[in-house]
Formats: sequence, C-alpha cells, structure tokens
Amino acid sequence: MSQRESMRQQLEGSHGTLAACLEGVSGDEMTRVPAAGLSPITWQFGHIALVDAMLGQFAGGRFAVPKEFSELFNFGTGGPARYPGFGEVKEAFDGAHQALVQIALEADYETSLDTPLKKYFGTVGGMLTFTCFHRGWHLGKVTTLRTLLGKARLFG
Repeated sequence: MSQRESMRQQLEGSHGTLAACLEGVSGDEMTRVPAAGLSPITWQFGHIALVDAMLGQFAGGRFAVPKEFSELFNFGTGGPARYPGFGEVKEAFDGAHQALVQIALEADYETSLDTPLKKYFGTVGGMLTFTCFHRGWHLGKVTTLRTLLGKARLFG
C-alpha cells in the first residue's frame, strides 16, 4: 500500500469513526455540557473542522470554514455558548475533511511548511499525521461526552 493510500485510509477512518459517535445523540445533546469545564460535542466537531481547514490551508488547500467558527471553536474557547446548528458544523467538518483527503492524495509529503505549529510538524506529511492525532484526541473527548450523556459505548 502506498503512503498516499495509507494516509487516505487513516483520514477516512478517523472521520468515519468520529461521525459514528453522533449515533443516537439528539440536537439538544450536541450542545449540552454534562460537567463543568467540558466543551460539548458541537464544539468538538467545530474545532476539528476549524483546525482541519487551517492545516489544509498551510498545504495549499482552499477550504475555509465560516468566519464565526474562529471565535467559537478556536483554541481556548468552548464550554456553554450559542453554537450554530449542528448541520452547519457537520458540513464544515465534512468539507475540511475532503480538502485534507485531496491533499493526502496529491501533495508532496516532503514539502516543508512554515506554520505557527512547527513544533508539531514541519512537512505536509507531518501535518497529515498530526491531523490524525488531533482527531484521535477529540475522539476520546466525544466518546467521554457520550458516556456522560448516558449513550451506549461504541467501542470495547
């Protein structure tokens, strides 16, 4: 299997696994904060969309999330807030994902990137790997939120 195909599989797998976490969660539950200090499922998906789009842009991707996402879903935000409807968040999550898949299939993985996140990665290939790690981090948060909302465990 080529590096491109392997990365495509990792991106598709992390995207699909996150999407599976939405099963059985109502619109109201998407924005619920089940314990102090946590950010709801909507925030998790909006944050991933924002970061995926930003990372993709570093590598030449052209997908952009709605402007208000930066204020709502950036690092250091979260908790209870007036979030957009989950349909809009999911659309951005899916769009940013598709842009990253396109990069994974076409970009030169050795191309250097000069980003504010250079302590985490320095190349397109490193950025794509970091993306999968970042999604996995938030997958853990979403599955914990599901548990706190009384939803069935999806894994294990």
